[in-house]
Formats: sequence, structure tokens, C-alpha cells
Amino acid sequence: MVIPIGIPSLWGAVLVLHRHYLASTSIKMKARHRLGMALFTGRQRQSRCPCSTPASPQAIDVFGRHVLLCRQGFRVRRHNRLRDMIVVQARKGFSAVLSEPQHLNTSDGRRPDFLVSGFEQGKAAAFDVSVTSPLAPTYLANSATTPQYAEERRAQEKLDKYEATCESHNIDFHPLIVNCFGGRLPSSVEPLRQISHRAASADNAEASLVHKYFMEKLSLSLLRENVGMFLSKPPDVDP
Repeated sequence: MVIPIGIPSLWGAVLVLHRHYLASTSIKMKARHRLGMALFTGRQRQSRCPCSTPASPQAIDVFGRHVLLCRQGFRVRRHNRLRDMIVVQARKGFSAVLSEPQHLNTSDGRRPDFLVSGFEQGKAAAFDVSVTSPLAPTYLANSATTPQYAEERRAQEKLDKYEATCESHNIDFHPLIVNCFGGRLPSSVEPLRQISHRAASADNAEASLVHKYFMEKLSLSLLRENVGMFLSKPPDVDP
């Protein structure tokens, strides 16, 4: 089962968007994206993305399929926005939250996004946020026949990269994987629930409500970033 980020259905998503006063353009584009409809209408035609090479041509079409994967787009900004929101929430309930812990560097110089001391039963935990897509060329064929394939594959890639290093420091590791369409694996949702509940305890608030609104905020941030990516690289318009 794939768990949406606090939004169980398309119409639920629309209601949440209205409650948070998102622009109608964003709502329409998100609805089209979720339904697999063209994001741009009229006389748009497919165009070539600047990231294209002779060996790997990349097309921008009315469905925005390449834009969410483009390395010259706003993928890093989208990742950083989600990561920063989770770090802020964690710091409400935990006294020691460290961004990009240097002592957990891997052989290629990369490290998890953040570390929380005393996360569970007094043991520290490291986290790494990643947004994946079942439409990525490396995932597409298997995603068509295997539910959650892209999310499971990305989670395993993160485990392969960071888990051994974290274990050598007696630190748990949790990949936080989100599908660009809004779904999460249960294994990614549970750590977020724990973070929300600690934040609620610190504020003397209702834990279930704090978690619900936090997940909605993450959903809205993902939506805004996706729409921003679509609008940053629209297809060409016929003369």
C-alpha cells in the first residue's frame, strides 16, 4: 500500500488546497497531473530540453514528464524544501538535530540529510529525504507491473549507501522516500509520525492533529515545487 502524504484522494487534495488558499492555476495543474492529463492546453508542441545531449535527447511535452526528472530543473530546491520542513519539525521536539552530519560521510563524500539524537529508545537516527518518480527511465518498466517499485528501489539505494556507515556509529538510518505524485511507503511515514508526536508533546498539542497538518504541509510544498517545475519549462508554442 502506498500512503499519500496526508491526502487520501484527488478530491481530498483539492479541499486541502482550497483551505490553504493555493492559486487556482496550481490546483488545476495538480489535478491534471494526478489524472495523467495534459498540463498545458492550446497550441503547445513538444520542445527539446537544454539538458539534452546527442546521445540522450530529452523532450519537454505537455504532460511534463521530463521536467520532474530534469537535472537542470528545480529538483534540488524541491528536495531542500521538504528536508528543511522536516528538520524544523524535528527541532520542535528534539534538542539535538544536526544537518548533514560530517562524521557520517560515505566514500563519495555524501552524507545523510540530518541526524536526530535520542530519536528512539535513546538511540540516534539519521535520515535522508528523496523524491522519486515511477516515470524515471530506470524505474518505468518495473513500475508498470510492480506497485511501489520506484519507492522501494530508491529506499534500498539509500540503505545501500548510508546504512553501513550509520551502523558503524551505532546510529539507525531511515530513508524518507516520497513519490512525486504524492505517495509514501509506510516505512517512511512512521518516522515522520514520531517526529510529529514529539513536536506535539513539546507544544502540549493533540498529536494526531499535529501529524495531520504536518503531512498536509509537506503535500502542499511538494505540490508547489512540482507546479513551479512545470511552469519553469513549458513546451514551445506554435507560431
